[in-house]
Amino acid sequence: MLTMPDKILTPEQRQQNLNAVRHIKKWLKQKEVTQDNVAEALGVTQVMISKWLNGHIALTVKQLLAIEKFLNLETGDLLLDPSLVKEKERYKHILSIAKKMDIKAIDAWIEIGRQLTEHK
Repeated sequence: MLTMPDKILTPEQRQQNLNAVRHIKKWLKQKEVTQDNVAEALGVTQVMISKWLNGHIALTVKQLLAIEKFLNLETGDLLLDPSLVKEKERYKHILSIAKKMDIKAIDAWIEIGRQLTEHK
């Protein structure tokens, strides 16, 4: 069970906290997961999840990692907009292809990409 004592945050701390967790709601929506689902998986109440997501209580790194694990995300992804993670996966795929190519093929591939983007 992940616990954390309630701590009153200053307005500045609350805003910093909101900035840190702003993408978590997007992830929950994308994964079709409710606050109740997260609460049950982490062994906390839905009220605690709500306080986290509304910036009233700061999440610890341990709690962020537990949410990432529950959502089956890579470490750090929870702090990114879900659309950026898709881009990250694309780049990983491109890198895996490039690793199999010799340098001349990579140069040709880059040139083709450059030409395609210039004609848009």
